Amino acid sequence: MNLFKKFFLSVILAAVSQAWGQSAETRQQFYHPEQVPVVRPVRPFEPEFNAALTLSSRYMRDGWCRNSDPVALGQAELTESGLYLGTRSSFDFTNKARRRNRFQDARFYMGFGMPFTQTGCMGPVVVDICWTYNLYPDHAKENSGELSLAFQLNEIWQKGRWAQSGDLTFSHNYDKNETYAVLGTTLYFVLREDGSLQLENSAMLYWGDTRKLHRLTDSQCDGNAFYTAAYQCSLPWHFKENWTLTPFLEVDIHPDGRARKAAKADDFNSTVNFLAGLRLSCHF
Repeated sequence: MNLFKKFFLSVILAAVSQAWGQSAETRQQFYHPEQVPVVRPVRPFEPEFNAALTLSSRYMRDGWCRNSDPVALGQAELTESGLYLGTRSSFDFTNKARRRNRFQDARFYMGFGMPFTQTGCMGPVVVDICWTYNLYPDHAKENSGELSLAFQLNEIWQKGRWAQSGDLTFSHNYDKNETYAVLGTTLYFVLREDGSLQLENSAMLYWGDTRKLHRLTDSQCDGNAFYTAAYQCSLPWHFKENWTLTPFLEVDIHPDGRARKAAKADDFNSTVNFLAGLRLSCHF
């Protein structure tokens, strides 16, 4: 059992222990030695459906450009009590990725997010465990499964209309035996008092091990590295109760010299990638 699997298992056990401990505390609030125990009503099963359609000038995935021409990105997800199940896919309009008017790739995923509220002065921390299956039509040898473990801090600090969040995700592709990580943070500014319009500035840093970089760069880059740094500016507009329209701009650079050299030689990539897009999302 490698180090990643041991770490992954230890976090699962810790999360289960914490969940049991919280359940016991909750039960104590409803029991009194001189009273009959109160029976709590069963919460109805009411899953939430989320969907999004994005038009982007190029396709970035895992911090690497997979298509330098416009694509459509779709996502659909069901969530209930921390459990979620969904799919994401990209559709190639041009022949840049040799899949004109066809799906370039798809991801099918399921996972569970558990919130921890006892975090002191910071907001709640969510520990998220997810399984993903990566599907590449016409390239079956690239199909693979991966496990990811994410720590999401939804409120590092908040003051007035300003707020900041952060997240750290570790992913291991067990079919390709490769590991990568993403560190991200987002700064929010509420433009309207009702929260219907806000400005979001996000920064992300991608790290990959030798096998990850070797596959991303078609064997042109060896060794592990922080291979991509990305910045995105977006403007979510909640124009209806369940609907949001988000224009965004993004720039991606490659801090590592080996990654820059590989990106320059790539048909899809360049040393600096700019992209713009528009996302329409809803939830019910």
